[in-house]
Amino acid sequence: MKTVGLITEYNPFHNGHRYHIEKAKELTGADTAVVIMSGNYVQRGTPAIIDKYTRTSIALEYGADLVFELPLSYSLSSAEGFARGAVESLHTLGFIDCLCFGSESTSLLEMKKLAKLLAEEPQEVSSLLKENIKNGMSYPKARMTALLTYLGNPSSETEALLSSPNTLLGLEYLKALYQLESPIEPFVLQRTGMEYHDSFHSGSSFNSATALRSCITDSVNKEKIFSQLKKNVPEAALSLMERKYQVSFPITEDDFSSLLYYKLLSEDSQSLAKYADMSSELAFRMKNLLEEYESFSSYAAKIKSRQYTLTRIYRCFLHILLDMYDLPDTLPYLRLLGLKRESSLLLNKKNLHTAVPIITKPADAVSQLPPSSLPYWELTVKATRLYNHIVSKKFGTRLKDDYRAPIIIR
Repeated sequence: MKTVGLITEYNPFHNGHRYHIEKAKELTGADTAVVIMSGNYVQRGTPAIIDKYTRTSIALEYGADLVFELPLSYSLSSAEGFARGAVESLHTLGFIDCLCFGSESTSLLEMKKLAKLLAEEPQEVSSLLKENIKNGMSYPKARMTALLTYLGNPSSETEALLSSPNTLLGLEYLKALYQLESPIEPFVLQRTGMEYHDSFHSGSSFNSATALRSCITDSVNKEKIFSQLKKNVPEAALSLMERKYQVSFPITEDDFSSLLYYKLLSEDSQSLAKYADMSSELAFRMKNLLEEYESFSSYAAKIKSRQYTLTRIYRCFLHILLDMYDLPDTLPYLRLLGLKRESSLLLNKKNLHTAVPIITKPADAVSQLPPSSLPYWELTVKATRLYNHIVSKKFGTRLKDDYRAPIIIR
């Protein structure tokens, strides 16, 4: 039996995700697909628009065999941290044969060369990177510029590889595989449909998740929203989302606005600077402009600068809200969210080659996890309870917490 690994967010699930699962199995010859998925908070620094258990159920409906939750510290990290945590999760399981990810480019050989360069980071690249950051560039821009300068006269293909969001994430996956010396074989799948940041196009059946979130949150007309989603979301997923609409979703970053404002009021710039991804300058900027605070999203837009990207600020806001200070040195645990009944044999101990605890019964997590891993589990539990509290306040619906929610089995 051959197994392909997929790294996902499904925020929300759409036709492109269904295509990814189906084509990944076809391209790799895999019989089963193991998904590593962000939980209730995603890499762009926002809450997921719909909860992790609903998204797990949809993923299982459309071809996933096992769904694991990416630990929160990684799901709210930079592209590098996100990729490292997700790839290490697949590598740690021990039975994943290949990884298939989407990219605007299918030049795997060129991507591998760049990933190796990123992993080894020659001294000249490091020096150029530091200089670019010192000159006020954001980290992604500074790194891209440093690499292009180092390469001298790069091809247009290389320039394109270093400027596309999804291709950059693919480079980080390849870099993580290289650093881990993982036997997992990478495959790249040409992305179909709209670009990553495109707005909603009513004539397309492959709008991006970004466009679909805008479609959902920019209107309160349920009939209009779901008539637009109909072309872009598979039938069973659409039906489940329709039942959950205004019951437990949509959740947005601005639902956390008051909580964030109070937390920013309660901290000084020195304490703010200690959170993950923060700097003294960014902390000072957050405190200095606080009188202009109106909402999570509008305040992030005020703080945004040439050096600090919007997604970094969003992630910092959630790090502050959730008391997140650092990334774990190694993967602290794996959490099973759902599985297909016939795929449970994959979790048979003889198939697993990992010393990392796999949480299948959350009630046993405290006794199962070593002291070094327990804080990261407790952080996820707290973050889930906060998400559920927001759902309850907004819609009057009480979702089960991580100790009470059962594994989704199909």
